[in-house]
Amino acid sequence: MKVYIGIDWSEDKHDICILNEAGALLKGWQIDHTQSGFMEIIAALEELAVTSQESYFGIETAYNLVVDFLSGWGYPHLYVLPPGAVKAARQRYKQSQARTDQLDAWLIANLLRTDLANFHAWLPNQPLTCQIAAQVKLILKLSRQAQRYTNQLRATLLRYYPAAIAAFHQLDGAVALRFIATYPNPSLAQALTRPQFEAFARQNRLTNPRHIAEAYQRLQAPQPVTPPTTMTVFQPVALQLVTLLQQVLQAKKAVQITLTSLYSQHPDRHIYAALPGAGEWLEPALLCKLGDERSRFPAAQILQAIAGTCPVTDRSGKTHHVLFRTACDHDFRYIVQTWARSSVRKSPWARLYFAQVLAHSGSKSHAYRCLANRLLAILWRLWQDRCPYDEAVHLRNRSLRAQPRLT
Repeated sequence: MKVYIGIDWSEDKHDICILNEAGALLKGWQIDHTQSGFMEIIAALEELAVTSQESYFGIETAYNLVVDFLSGWGYPHLYVLPPGAVKAARQRYKQSQARTDQLDAWLIANLLRTDLANFHAWLPNQPLTCQIAAQVKLILKLSRQAQRYTNQLRATLLRYYPAAIAAFHQLDGAVALRFIATYPNPSLAQALTRPQFEAFARQNRLTNPRHIAEAYQRLQAPQPVTPPTTMTVFQPVALQLVTLLQQVLQAKKAVQITLTSLYSQHPDRHIYAALPGAGEWLEPALLCKLGDERSRFPAAQILQAIAGTCPVTDRSGKTHHVLFRTACDHDFRYIVQTWARSSVRKSPWARLYFAQVLAHSGSKSHAYRCLANRLLAILWRLWQDRCPYDEAVHLRNRSLRAQPRLT
């Protein structure tokens, strides 16, 4: 007897609903987010004499201890349902906006019963890939935190010390941060002689004479006079932001070392190492987004839709609209579009493709997204075949496809 188990999860408790193949409710109850609570699910299935092969579980997230628990117990049929699909299905059974957690658990179970063919079973990655994914996500969070601190520091310096922004191209660079920490106000910067600034630059590994001269010139350029009261207010804030930013950047560097070590051990590394413009963070980031199980993405179009690089077509009768895809993995879209921007600098083919799309669209963002869509299709093929990228092979294949067919 097949049964369908819907789980509406939360941090401290979970609502469970078990339906049979006819849709009859076999059991519905609530468990605590504890080991004993999880064991209640196993006990209920054993009481119903249902085997692991006959149990189909549905939940709205894979990042949950319940999923880890069920996977560890050898239940092979685990389905992660998109929250949007669950939300849209509510209107199939009721007209009002009323909802409860138990009703949501029933809805998830019933969706599995009626629409199982529309969902893909959750396939876990190997532990090494999970470790890589955790480090990739941490770097992404640290990068966003660093960007927030950089923006705050820039806004603070504009209030009392704009010369520090003008002197350095990268405000979050190590040299700029050390300079602000050492010379935290315009008066100290204006008092610097050229030899003193050159000595500071050499101590901080800034050795290009032209860059040193330009930075000193911008630093000494006439600036609005900062009132002492304004300096008193904002200088401590700038120093605190510099300290926070240095800590985040140092932590990011340490995490990247760990990520590089883990990535070097992965058996699929050779596929991503040859990608044009990927680099030390994008390579493992792409790896963890595709994962290990080739059956997870049976077609390139599925991968492109999840990454949000392909548009949404709305066609009805004579109406035809092509819309920007908003429902996607936004981290994945950021990763693959970053890769597209980087590939333009490294790959002649990517540079030519980007220029062709840009000439027709006029939007750089759209052109990069189109390039990212093509790159994902290429990566999917390489991932399926387990072979590295070779630009010469890719160009030869494109040339063969462009030739007219002989009749």
